[in-house]
Amino acid sequence: MKVISLTYEYLPIGGGGSRVAAAVNEELVRNGDEVRVLTSAMKGLPQQERLNGVEIHRASCVRRHVHYTTAAELLTTLLPAEVVPLIEATMRTAHTDVPRALEHGARVIVSPTTRLYFDRPHADEGADEEQEARRTRLGLPFYPPTSLRDMVEWDPIAETPGVTHADQLAGVEAAVWCETVANRDDLEALLLPRLPGAAERAWASAPTVWDDYVARLAAQTPIWDRRGWAWFRPAFLAADLAAV
Repeated sequence: MKVISLTYEYLPIGGGGSRVAAAVNEELVRNGDEVRVLTSAMKGLPQQERLNGVEIHRASCVRRHVHYTTAAELLTTLLPAEVVPLIEATMRTAHTDVPRALEHGARVIVSPTTRLYFDRPHADEGADEEQEARRTRLGLPFYPPTSLRDMVEWDPIAETPGVTHADQLAGVEAAVWCETVANRDDLEALLLPRLPGAAERAWASAPTVWDDYVARLAAQTPIWDRRGWAWFRPAFLAADLAAV
């Protein structure tokens, strides 16, 4: 079978999406298929090459960073020039999407980048040199570092334009992009101890009392340790961990 794969980024650039695309295409090659990839170019990469049996063709575009790309740069990737104004016009009206959806009785899922994007660097200092080294390496550099407290002490209703009561929310959603993730340990360090905070905001109707939350959080960590999870240990949690 002959396969053509269209993707805006492909190894060696990009993050999780490019890795998944490469894994799928290389598996097709191992199964005997002929695979060609059409993707975006970047300075220093050949216009055409064969990588692990996959024939790669790179189209000219504007891309300045290896591990991520902006929305404006994406508009130059694999798109005819006449399509770009249409997309820009659509994006300009996107800020009215939530209010219009609420007017029609829809419920929304809340996923603010400042609170629930777990690929943001940790702002809290690590408990030791190993944790500090991991903290400085993980997370997308164009995001400001975010503390655990900032990811817990917020109100989904207050932070969502147009939302006035809980019945308008279908839930909250956390996201993580894996451009800086090299293995499972890295992923676990970005997710934990943040995930319990997302659960707190999803199901707790009362505001979170920080000191109480920290004590409850510390009580969960022995379970993570028994499972061998490589969770990030912030320095401020040390006293509570000692009491567990």
